[in-house]
Amino acid sequence: MKSNQLPAKALSQTHDALLRDLRGLGRFIQANEHTNIAELRTRLAKTQADLDEQFRLEELGGYLDDVQTDEPRLQRTVEELGDEHRELVDALVQIRDEAAVAGDVDEILRLKVHNWIDRLLRHEGRENDLVVDAVDVDCGGGD
Repeated sequence: MKSNQLPAKALSQTHDALLRDLRGLGRFIQANEHTNIAELRTRLAKTQADLDEQFRLEELGGYLDDVQTDEPRLQRTVEELGDEHRELVDALVQIRDEAAVAGDVDEILRLKVHNWIDRLLRHEGRENDLVVDAVDVDCGGGD
């Protein structure tokens, strides 16, 4: 894989910001039964901005492009991850739309946020596995 420290640093910073968003959002929706809907809307908007930036850095000219170019055997996985990016963004937009008209944070909305966070974390794990797989082959590692 190609080495480009500036995009890697930007991706790392964005990834860290997104993980902070997710931890905070997860704690917030579980805090109590009287979660403030305005605060949830704000947190979802911040998460959306960080998610959009992370996916932008991963895709066009990012490490997913590098993996696809350098490791054609992983092309299908890269394409699946790209599809998941769009699905995750669409799902978050839907949650934000629901929160925009909600009078309060009910159990259904809490569950949707919780499930979305779980889905994103599983996606991140698949991306990590992809990078390890690509680096292992590139560096001659592996079992």
